[in-house]
Amino acid sequence: RDRLGSLGTRGGATELGMSGEGSGRASGAGLLIESHKAKTAPLPSGPHIGEAPLPPRVAPKELPSFRAGYVDDNADFQAYLDFLSEWPARVDGPYSWLDVTDRRFIEVLDARGEPLPGARVSVVDRGADRLVWTATTYGDGRVPFYPRQVRLGKALAETDWLVQAQLGESWRTVRWDGRETATIRLDVAASPEPIHLDVAFVIDTTGSMSDEIDRIKATLLRVTEQLRELPQDFELRYAAVLYRDIHDTYSTRSYDFTPDIHAFDEALQQIGASGGGDTPESLNRGLALGVQGLSWGEGGPKLIFLIADAEPHMDYQGDVPYTSSVRAAVHRGIRIHTVAASGLSATGTLIFRQIAQYTRGQFIYIEYGDAAASAASHGVSGQPASNNLDSILYERIRAELEGWGGDGQGWVTGRSTP
Repeated sequence: RDRLGSLGTRGGATELGMSGEGSGRASGAGLLIESHKAKTAPLPSGPHIGEAPLPPRVAPKELPSFRAGYVDDNADFQAYLDFLSEWPARVDGPYSWLDVTDRRFIEVLDARGEPLPGARVSVVDRGADRLVWTATTYGDGRVPFYPRQVRLGKALAETDWLVQAQLGESWRTVRWDGRETATIRLDVAASPEPIHLDVAFVIDTTGSMSDEIDRIKATLLRVTEQLRELPQDFELRYAAVLYRDIHDTYSTRSYDFTPDIHAFDEALQQIGASGGGDTPESLNRGLALGVQGLSWGEGGPKLIFLIADAEPHMDYQGDVPYTSSVRAAVHRGIRIHTVAASGLSATGTLIFRQIAQYTRGQFIYIEYGDAAASAASHGVSGQPASNNLDSILYERIRAELEGWGGDGQGWVTGRSTP
């Protein structure tokens, strides 16, 4: 084992598993989530995953890099609120509303006053004697709190919260009026290295996504090699969730977390794009499986890259809506970066920006033609940053590692005044 994890096998099989569509229920801190996960089967050492034969591996072709723009809707929160007030007039499809207007933050510090990531946070409405919010602190020791979603119509000045933070056996409870950032200090030291980093890719694999899938195939090992050069001592695991639509050969398929990076890459190379037909896809099912159906570790950074070119079906009975999945992500401390591919509708743009902002991620969009026109097509104003997609993915992972236990300055901070 090196610092990026073992490249060997266990019991004659690699540690990479695959599961298909199924059903189930998982609960956590008041969040009841439909899991859509079947039993995970190991990836055999031969040329098969489960019972599905794989074609011979073909070396990924060299592809031109995609240029992409990105925006942090938490860093410029007022611009995001302006977007929310204006953009729905352009939307012609169904979506759910996430009211984040009165966003607040709760921060947890260690005994030295340093940010404490991985702490569990709970918020109780004292008047109603009701648990209303649970979250896990991100790398900078902070979690978002959106009181408009939980205070049942009461004015912010009328609320009275109890906030508890816990890490291991150390915990503390404070009263909070919700008007400023709540700060809680625990008598505990931050976790030592190595850092355990989990990165999952949730990918739309319908027919229109072939170019983007080829780009991800060609990118993974190159990004991993760049990560090896970082000074941090860390262990890296990858996972993937693939989704199409309910009428396709599969609606969801998952490859659970593994430290065997080369085995994961081998499996990734077999992914193809097919199916679809209508514009919306089973994004809700794919995201629910990514958040609740994978074996996420504890005590380290957790990242999802959601890569798609279509909004979710909002009319499937029994689906877990994306609004439930993002709340579950905050509960578990999972940050979601959304990547908008070609053809994403105005409805998809609104949903993708909601998902990223809510979980303190970034909205990334592939540029086609003029950079300014691409930004405008997604409602991104000002001077958005731009780079090639490979570099953006690497920088998001690198920033997560470098910001773990730090103040997060310089990237996804969300430290603008609430």
